[in-house]
Amino acid sequence: MLRILLCAGLLITASATDAVEWEVQPGACLVSSDDEFCQADVEVQIEGITPLPCLRVNEKPAGCFTSNRMILPLKITRDTRFTLLSAEGEKLDSFLLPYQIIEQRPRRRRVRLPWSVFE
Repeated sequence: MLRILLCAGLLITASATDAVEWEVQPGACLVSSDDEFCQADVEVQIEGITPLPCLRVNEKPAGCFTSNRMILPLKITRDTRFTLLSAEGEKLDSFLLPYQIIEQRPRRRRVRLPWSVFE
């Protein structure tokens, strides 16, 4: 069973007019089969946004920021979209946390015995 959370988060920067900077960690969920999931505390950090925005996860409200950091305990079973909304409800930016299935190669069987008559 292989479950990996890719912790190299993603720093998202919008255009200079918006000046929105935010980071989502982990940056991906990697599993070995489609019946597995990632259980993770996803950390979302924001900078340079006033008033503090709100967050939606897969179009469901996750709450509004009270500081520049929010931690969400999530069970990730599919691609997960994080959407940052202004206090007025306008979409500021979004990020897709991918759910990826890594195919494992079957173990290769040994072709010959590990010993030799000539050794």
